[in-house]
Amino acid sequence: MLAKVLALTLSLLFLIAVLTGCKAPAATPTAPPVIRPPGGVDTFHMSMGEGLKFSKDKWKSLVNNCSVFWGMGSEDDFFDTEKEVAERVHWLAAQGIKINYRVWWWNLFAPPEEQHNALDIYYDESYRQEVQRIIDNHFKNINPEKLWALTLSEEEPANAYRWALDADPLPQDIAKYGDTYYEETGFELKPTNQMNGTEPEVFFEWLNSKNVWVFNYIYDYVKSKWPHLIIFQSVSARPMDWAYCEPYELKADGFMIGMYSENPWDIYHVVRHYKTMFPDKPVHVTLLGSQVEGESDVDVFERIREHAWIAYLAGADGIGWFMHHESRPGVNYGEWGWYRSDELGQRLYLYINQLNRELMKLPVIKPQPQVLVMGHYDFAELGLFTEYDTVSQRCFVKADLDLSRYKLIVVAAHRFYEETVLKLNDLVRAGGNVIFLGGTGYGYKNMMDTGARENRFLVEGDAPVSALGGYIEINITEPNLLGISLQYEDWFHYSLTLHPEALGKTYHPIGDFWWINEDGTRSKAEGYPLLLYHEGVDPAKGWMLYWGLQTSSRSPETTWSNYDEVDLRFLHREICRPFTVNLLGLEDFIATEEKEGLVIAESKLGSGDVFVGIQNTSTQARAFTYSLDLERFGLPQGKYWVHSIDEDLTLGGFESEATHLRFDMSLDEKVVKMLVISSSELKPPYSVETAPPIPSPDA
Repeated sequence: MLAKVLALTLSLLFLIAVLTGCKAPAATPTAPPVIRPPGGVDTFHMSMGEGLKFSKDKWKSLVNNCSVFWGMGSEDDFFDTEKEVAERVHWLAAQGIKINYRVWWWNLFAPPEEQHNALDIYYDESYRQEVQRIIDNHFKNINPEKLWALTLSEEEPANAYRWALDADPLPQDIAKYGDTYYEETGFELKPTNQMNGTEPEVFFEWLNSKNVWVFNYIYDYVKSKWPHLIIFQSVSARPMDWAYCEPYELKADGFMIGMYSENPWDIYHVVRHYKTMFPDKPVHVTLLGSQVEGESDVDVFERIREHAWIAYLAGADGIGWFMHHESRPGVNYGEWGWYRSDELGQRLYLYINQLNRELMKLPVIKPQPQVLVMGHYDFAELGLFTEYDTVSQRCFVKADLDLSRYKLIVVAAHRFYEETVLKLNDLVRAGGNVIFLGGTGYGYKNMMDTGARENRFLVEGDAPVSALGGYIEINITEPNLLGISLQYEDWFHYSLTLHPEALGKTYHPIGDFWWINEDGTRSKAEGYPLLLYHEGVDPAKGWMLYWGLQTSSRSPETTWSNYDEVDLRFLHREICRPFTVNLLGLEDFIATEEKEGLVIAESKLGSGDVFVGIQNTSTQARAFTYSLDLERFGLPQGKYWVHSIDEDLTLGGFESEATHLRFDMSLDEKVVKMLVISSSELKPPYSVETAPPIPSPDA
């Protein structure tokens, strides 16, 4: 009797598990268990509809969430596989996989005469109804209650404009708005590469307003129908590029970024940009998991590993992979993602799953850099800092940013909004510090390029500005306020110089710049391309460093056709390092000579401990003294234990020196080090393998 009762009870428990979507315990685990502390970083797999035809056993190797999407064509061909896909999506959800369902809301694959862009949706109610129909059709067989999140769009907002706006003549779907554009702006609608003066800024403001309205309209529509879903907006990797849309103006619960760069610093810069604007919203990034031309099999694994960790240290909340495989002998064009049939693709699948399992052991970190960069996207190439936040100037002016927590603002722009000038002047008067890289623009032109700015930066005052270019010798000798000693011949030099009437307590020029004439004679250049500004002798005021350099090369053979920025980066580092360290005493986040190529992320954990991630992106080993500002994290002076979670051992206990904890470190090339600094000697309950073994070809 007891046996029958027990059997009946087990049967009922199994039935309840099935009905509630719970899994019955498997006799043999299909994948290693995942240790996932609260807040652990998400990992996701991108899959098209065809990819979902994989066997259930293969999909059991997914470890957290799955980003599902497929192309949007006519209604007939779109729904050929939808029932099968829907069944697999529901099955994945029942296994505990979080489904991020991507909705392509433009008829991207319709005939050209039937395609439309955001302008159509903005101006034409019938197109809005078409967009609603397209979105609704995605749920013909998909149960939205089975989904975790929804990502609106993918690349099509970018594709609609990416090449079309430079075409001459403009495509008809854009050119038809010429009269409307003229009525609303007073300008002729023309290819962007033919615009000059104020035209580019006027055009961006116009197009941005339309795109933002459309993105937010679609967000409101979807949120009204399925309020339980987390809604991601799919945005461009480069702000104000491709989609012509400022993300901080978008309604979104999170952001999905396609980041297909081969440069790790690009990834860092983009993730920091979005986390600067949205510190409390999830930011997911899709990284390049494909082999690029000329890259060896080993190199592709190493790159994937490096990119995964730099995205994590930048603060990404979710990391996924784009694994496209172009046509090669024996491989069909277009194989990508998790249904690649080639040997390398299968090995990548195994390797990325290993990385995903390590990522999921870690908490999401929340770096809070004390340097804010405002300006150009390519700033990352300069390698000036080990960590920083970054925003566009438009965001700097219009968004609600807390500037008080930054000890330094780096300005890499040459035309300015009036609000930018006023904000930075107020910041310096309150004790903040600013570096102008490349000067502040020729002729004090405003952002719209319609004339001189009404306001001047403190460092500009009433000083005239001129250009300095040619073969220059830079001679900086001590003593000077920055402690710089530099002798440098610059054959391809261009900088902007200020001409203040009085120097002394307010203006402090640094170094001499000499023209080298064709006959070898030297003549001193007029003006000051490098000078410090401090408002009087009040120590509560901040500093402004004006550094007008824009191009530099030490090679006499340099022309515009072969110019690169190696020497420009060198000079920027030689000037910015002493300003940041010697004058401001902010050595913790500057990329000194010993710390070149390092990404250093610091984040306070819920336990009160501090997480430190250090990645060496350089091909050279680094030996340096690590320094942690205890006051920054509200920690008292005393003894702290340093635990290496990538080695699973304790490195020792160290006494703080005043408000800083310092200890020596060394990193081999391309190595990632992850530390937990704690007042306790107890080791953290988890460890990670930052360099999983590369699967063999016969794996």
